[in-house]
Amino acid sequence: MRRFLFCCPFCASSKMWFYAGADRDCLTCRECGARWHLYIEPLLRANFEWAELEIPSSNGKGADLIGKRLNPEEWRKMALQASKNPPPPPVTKEKETIIKEIVMVPCRYCGGLMPQTSVFCPNCGAKRNS
Repeated sequence: MRRFLFCCPFCASSKMWFYAGADRDCLTCRECGARWHLYIEPLLRANFEWAELEIPSSNGKGADLIGKRLNPEEWRKMALQASKNPPPPPVTKEKETIIKEIVMVPCRYCGGLMPQTSVFCPNCGAKRNS
């Protein structure tokens, strides 16, 4: 069974959650959210017979497969294709930092430092002479 269900056929993630229920078995991908109803041979619980998609992936991939039963080879083929072409990593925008340089000049009257663009000295209030 592991040779078929090694990764999600939509996002190639190996983070799959398997639930063995009394009446049905389910497999959910923790990355994309796709959920499958599986039919595994009930006596030995070793033979994977088919998988039917119940919920497509979060990006809508597989919506055309809802209700269609895939045999193990179809699943394996899709999973191999997905693992060869994994989705690109999400784009994260980096925070832009703007550095503003302020040139400080001494006041002619009090000697305190003030920005070069100031009209008045913040220390003594004198008007800046060019």
